[in-house]
Amino acid sequence: MKKILQLALVIVTGLACCSVSAQESVNVFEKKKALELTAGYPSILYRSDIFGGEGYTDYFYPCVNISYVNSWRTRWELSTVANIHYSEYQDNQDQSGRQGRIGASVSLAFRYKWLLRENVEMYSALGLGFLVPYPLPFPYLAPVGIKFGKGKVYGLAELSTSPTSSFGLVGIGFRL
Repeated sequence: MKKILQLALVIVTGLACCSVSAQESVNVFEKKKALELTAGYPSILYRSDIFGGEGYTDYFYPCVNISYVNSWRTRWELSTVANIHYSEYQDNQDQSGRQGRIGASVSLAFRYKWLLRENVEMYSALGLGFLVPYPLPFPYLAPVGIKFGKGKVYGLAELSTSPTSSFGLVGIGFRL
């Protein structure tokens, strides 16, 4: 009797695993697209003393990010991010007033979703970005990001160490 119960348990477990892997294999190559609009605090590389020399005071305003996200597997996404920000700086010696500037960057990053739940996805991202006036590539690294919501509209938040994006951002996404 004990061996029959063990055999039944093995069979039921095997069938459950087969049904779960069959469900996952159906969704593995499902292609999805999304558009994300986010805002956040500018990166440290937008400071005047990094590229403009010392003796400046910076005044930052939130960055605006627009992302186009293409998912081609259940856990992988390719994100194209355009970042625009406005900031002002003032020469501490001249005191001639604030000077405004607009900065922009473009990044391409792969996202790996390491937590998938019905209403929540958590991911990390790695890629390359370019500051528009400078031809040098910069790494794009987002150690943690979260998307929450089940329907066509979802919320998201991300922490990034990238010089070509916002340090921390929050926003809204639209599944297309």
